[in-house]
Amino acid sequence: MTTNSGLFPFLGIENRPAKPRRSGLTIVSDNGNSLRQSEARFRSLAEHTTDLVLSITGPGIIDYVSPNARAILGYSPDDMLGWNLLAQAYRDAKQPQRAVQALSNAHLVSKGTAETWFLLGESYSDLDRYLPAASAYREAIKMNGEFVQAWFGVGRAYARLNRRAEFEQALKTLERLSPPLAKELAEMRPASR
Repeated sequence: MTTNSGLFPFLGIENRPAKPRRSGLTIVSDNGNSLRQSEARFRSLAEHTTDLVLSITGPGIIDYVSPNARAILGYSPDDMLGWNLLAQAYRDAKQPQRAVQALSNAHLVSKGTAETWFLLGESYSDLDRYLPAASAYREAIKMNGEFVQAWFGVGRAYARLNRRAEFEQALKTLERLSPPLAKELAEMRPASR
Protein backbone atom coordinates (compact mmCIF):
# COMPACT_ATOMS: atom_id res chain seq x y z
CA MET A 1 0.00 0.00 0.00
CA THR A 2 1.29 3.50 -0.82
CA THR A 3 0.19 7.00 0.12
CA ASN A 4 -1.50 9.27 -2.42
CA SER A 5 0.96 11.71 -4.00
CA GLY A 6 -1.01 13.13 -6.90
CA LEU A 7 -3.36 15.59 -5.17
CA PHE A 8 -1.03 18.05 -3.43
CA PRO A 9 2.58 17.55 -4.57
CA PHE A 10 3.58 21.01 -3.28
CA LEU A 11 2.90 19.81 0.28
CA GLY A 12 5.78 17.37 0.03
CA ILE A 13 3.70 14.20 0.05
CA GLU A 14 5.64 11.46 -1.69
CA ASN A 15 4.79 7.92 -2.75
CA ARG A 16 6.03 5.82 0.12
CA PRO A 17 4.77 2.68 1.77
CA ALA A 18 2.12 3.31 4.39
CA LYS A 19 2.89 2.09 7.89
CA PRO A 20 0.99 -0.95 9.01
CA ARG A 21 -2.11 -0.17 11.07
CA ARG A 22 -2.46 -1.27 14.63
CA SER A 23 -5.86 -1.21 16.24
CA GLY A 24 -7.16 1.13 13.55
CA LEU A 25 -4.64 3.89 14.43
CA THR A 26 -1.91 5.11 12.07
CA ILE A 27 0.92 7.11 13.58
CA VAL A 28 2.76 9.39 11.20
CA SER A 29 5.94 11.11 12.32
CA ASP A 30 8.37 12.94 10.11
CA ASN A 31 9.94 15.12 12.83
CA GLY A 32 8.98 18.32 10.99
CA ASN A 33 10.70 17.33 7.74
CA SER A 34 7.61 18.03 5.61
CA LEU A 35 7.24 21.51 7.08
CA ARG A 36 10.93 22.29 6.53
CA GLN A 37 10.70 21.01 2.95
CA SER A 38 7.57 23.08 2.32
CA GLU A 39 9.24 26.21 3.74
CA ALA A 40 12.34 25.57 1.62
CA ARG A 41 10.17 25.27 -1.51
CA PHE A 42 8.37 28.54 -0.66
CA ARG A 43 11.66 30.39 -0.16
CA SER A 44 13.06 28.98 -3.38
CA LEU A 45 9.98 30.09 -5.33
CA ALA A 46 9.89 33.51 -3.68
CA GLU A 47 13.58 34.14 -4.21
CA HIS A 48 13.58 33.19 -7.89
CA THR A 49 10.37 34.80 -9.13
CA THR A 50 10.32 38.10 -10.99
CA ASP A 51 7.28 39.16 -8.93
CA LEU A 52 7.38 40.76 -5.51
CA VAL A 53 6.51 38.34 -2.73
CA LEU A 54 5.57 39.57 0.75
CA SER A 55 4.47 37.74 3.86
CA ILE A 56 2.30 39.85 6.13
CA THR A 57 1.21 39.11 9.71
CA GLY A 58 -2.32 39.64 11.02
CA PRO A 59 -1.77 43.27 12.10
CA GLY A 60 -0.31 44.14 8.68
CA ILE A 61 3.40 43.90 9.48
CA ILE A 62 5.71 42.65 6.73
CA ASP A 63 7.73 39.67 7.98
CA TYR A 64 9.15 38.40 4.67
CA VAL A 65 10.18 40.23 1.49
CA SER A 66 11.60 38.59 -1.62
CA PRO A 67 15.07 39.74 -2.70
CA ASN A 68 13.81 41.53 -5.84
CA ALA A 69 12.09 44.22 -3.74
CA ARG A 70 14.93 46.63 -4.48
CA ALA A 71 14.53 46.22 -8.24
CA ILE A 72 10.73 46.62 -8.09
CA LEU A 73 10.23 49.19 -5.29
CA GLY A 74 13.67 50.64 -4.66
CA TYR A 75 13.80 49.38 -1.05
CA SER A 76 15.98 46.56 0.24
CA PRO A 77 14.13 43.60 1.75
CA ASP A 78 15.79 44.30 5.12
CA ASP A 79 14.50 47.89 5.04
CA MET A 80 10.94 46.67 4.43
CA LEU A 81 10.84 44.10 7.25
CA GLY A 82 8.59 45.37 10.01
CA TRP A 83 6.72 47.90 7.86
CA ASN A 84 3.05 48.18 8.69
CA LEU A 85 1.10 48.17 5.44
CA LEU A 86 -2.26 48.69 7.12
CA ALA A 87 -1.10 51.88 8.83
CA GLN A 88 0.46 53.17 5.61
CA ALA A 89 -2.80 52.53 3.77
CA TYR A 90 -4.71 54.53 6.38
CA ARG A 91 -2.21 57.41 6.12
CA ASP A 92 -2.50 57.37 2.34
CA ALA A 93 -6.29 57.47 2.70
CA LYS A 94 -5.98 60.54 4.98
CA GLN A 95 -7.19 58.59 8.04
CA PRO A 96 -4.43 59.30 10.57
CA GLN A 97 -6.49 58.27 13.61
CA ARG A 98 -6.94 54.78 12.16
CA ALA A 99 -3.24 54.69 11.27
CA VAL A 100 -2.34 55.51 14.90
CA GLN A 101 -4.68 52.75 16.06
CA ALA A 102 -3.20 50.20 13.62
CA LEU A 103 0.35 51.11 14.58
CA SER A 104 -0.44 51.03 18.29
CA ASN A 105 -1.97 47.57 17.88
CA ALA A 106 1.10 46.46 15.94
CA HIS A 107 3.34 47.54 18.82
CA LEU A 108 1.33 45.33 21.16
CA VAL A 109 2.43 42.24 19.21
CA SER A 110 5.85 43.40 18.07
CA LYS A 111 8.56 45.73 19.27
CA GLY A 112 8.32 47.50 15.95
CA THR A 113 10.99 48.82 13.65
CA ALA A 114 12.38 52.29 13.04
CA GLU A 115 10.00 52.59 10.07
CA THR A 116 7.00 51.61 12.18
CA TRP A 117 7.89 54.18 14.85
CA PHE A 118 8.43 56.78 12.12
CA LEU A 119 4.97 56.05 10.66
CA LEU A 120 3.46 56.40 14.13
CA GLY A 121 5.19 59.81 14.47
CA GLU A 122 3.87 60.90 11.08
CA SER A 123 0.36 59.79 12.01
CA TYR A 124 0.45 61.71 15.30
CA SER A 125 1.77 64.76 13.42
CA ASP A 126 -1.15 64.48 10.98
CA LEU A 127 -3.40 64.76 14.05
CA ASP A 128 -1.45 67.79 15.40
CA ARG A 129 -0.40 65.69 18.42
CA TYR A 130 3.23 66.76 18.46
CA LEU A 131 4.35 65.43 21.86
CA PRO A 132 3.53 61.77 21.10
CA ALA A 133 4.84 62.40 17.56
CA ALA A 134 8.20 63.53 18.95
CA SER A 135 8.33 60.45 21.21
CA ALA A 136 7.64 58.13 18.28
CA TYR A 137 10.29 59.83 16.11
CA ARG A 138 12.81 59.52 18.98
CA GLU A 139 12.12 55.76 19.14
CA ALA A 140 12.80 55.53 15.39
CA ILE A 141 16.05 57.48 15.88
CA LYS A 142 17.11 55.16 18.72
CA MET A 143 16.83 52.25 16.29
CA ASN A 144 18.49 54.05 13.38
CA GLY A 145 20.47 57.15 14.25
CA GLU A 146 20.80 58.14 10.59
CA PHE A 147 17.10 57.96 9.73
CA VAL A 148 16.89 61.31 7.96
CA GLN A 149 13.09 61.54 7.80
CA ALA A 150 12.81 60.77 11.53
CA TRP A 151 15.26 63.59 12.36
CA PHE A 152 13.23 65.94 10.18
CA GLY A 153 9.99 64.77 11.84
CA VAL A 154 11.29 65.20 15.37
CA GLY A 155 12.65 68.65 14.50
CA ARG A 156 9.30 69.67 13.02
CA ALA A 157 7.48 68.37 16.13
CA TYR A 158 9.83 70.29 18.44
CA ALA A 159 9.30 73.44 16.35
CA ARG A 160 5.54 73.10 16.76
CA LEU A 161 6.00 72.50 20.50
CA ASN A 162 8.29 75.58 20.66
CA ARG A 163 11.10 73.50 22.20
CA ARG A 164 14.07 75.34 20.78
CA ALA A 165 16.94 73.34 22.38
CA GLU A 166 15.61 70.01 21.11
CA PHE A 167 14.85 71.59 17.73
CA GLU A 168 18.45 72.84 17.43
CA GLN A 169 19.80 69.36 18.24
CA ALA A 170 17.65 67.82 15.50
CA LEU A 171 18.66 70.57 13.06
CA LYS A 172 22.37 70.08 13.80
CA THR A 173 22.12 66.34 13.14
CA LEU A 174 20.08 66.91 10.00
CA GLU A 175 22.69 69.39 8.69
CA ARG A 176 25.18 66.52 8.78
CA LEU A 177 22.82 63.92 7.27
CA SER A 178 20.90 65.94 4.68
CA PRO A 179 21.73 69.64 4.12
CA PRO A 180 18.69 70.23 1.83
CA LEU A 181 16.27 68.90 4.47
CA ALA A 182 18.13 70.83 7.17
CA LYS A 183 17.55 74.03 5.19
CA GLU A 184 13.82 73.25 5.00
CA LEU A 185 13.70 72.50 8.73
CA ALA A 186 15.59 75.69 9.60
CA GLU A 187 12.67 77.68 8.14
CA MET A 188 10.51 76.21 10.95
CA ARG A 189 12.83 77.38 13.73
CA PRO A 190 10.81 78.40 16.83
CA ALA A 191 11.10 81.97 18.02
CA SER A 192 13.47 82.75 20.90
CA ARG A 193 11.85 83.14 24.28
